[in-house]
Amino acid sequence: MAIDYSTSLGYVRLLIGDTSDTPVLSDDQINAILSRCQSNVYEAASEACRALAALASRGAFLYSLLIGNVKVNKEKIPEYYLKLAEELAARSEATDTTDYTVEWSIKLDPVTAEDESEYADDEDDEYFDVWYGNSE
Repeated sequence: MAIDYSTSLGYVRLLIGDTSDTPVLSDDQINAILSRCQSNVYEAASEACRALAALASRGAFLYSLLIGNVKVNKEKIPEYYLKLAEELAARSEATDTTDYTVEWSIKLDPVTAEDESEYADDEDDEYFDVWYGNSE
């Protein structure tokens, strides 16, 4: 299965690691999650991980195999997906793209060029004194 990682669907697949030729979640399932998450890929990936954890937990407790010194245990798989879901959810919340505008102005004395605005402090005065050769 060729995945187009430039699409939201492909990027969600990449984030959750469901990129094999036989994916666990179908395209329709991921698209439904994307739709519900208003196309936020990190939130959708987080929800997809929760879905993968739910699917993995169904058989996790049934499958535990010991061969010699090697133990195959699928009980940790749901935990992995839930931890990944938390990390992706945190990334989703950190993508605030709100444009903030802050209005401020500097009031300079026309003779000394000192900042007399409410934002001025003593360090600025020292800087301007050195810059304009007013140092003692």
